[in-house]
Amino acid sequence: MSPQKIQALVVEPQQHLAQPYSFLQKRCQLQHYSAVKPALQALSNQQFDLFILSASFQPAQTVKLLEAFKNQFKDQVVPLIIVIDLSQALSAVPGTQWAGKLDILHSQSSEQQTLRCLDKLMSA
Repeated sequence: MSPQKIQALVVEPQQHLAQPYSFLQKRCQLQHYSAVKPALQALSNQQFDLFILSASFQPAQTVKLLEAFKNQFKDQVVPLIIVIDLSQALSAVPGTQWAGKLDILHSQSSEQQTLRCLDKLMSA
């Protein structure tokens, strides 16, 4: 019997971005949203084991999403991966420690890097 897949909320405006998402699909059930509003609605309707947030959003949108994530899960910290699309001229990476359950990947992350990041976050 195979292990249950990790339920992950992905908020990524760049729908063409393949990496690191193709690697994460091996262990995660990814629910992609390209805009903040539908992602916030999904967050209120479903439990997630992992948040994956693009660094391509404006800083105000990123802070809004992080606040919603934090408020949704007051009793626990759900791991967070921030993804930087290296083809974008600017990216906004928020300053947060996220209780040590935070990692950063980028659009050129290898499969090994991606899965090692996932393993580290999910075992923390």
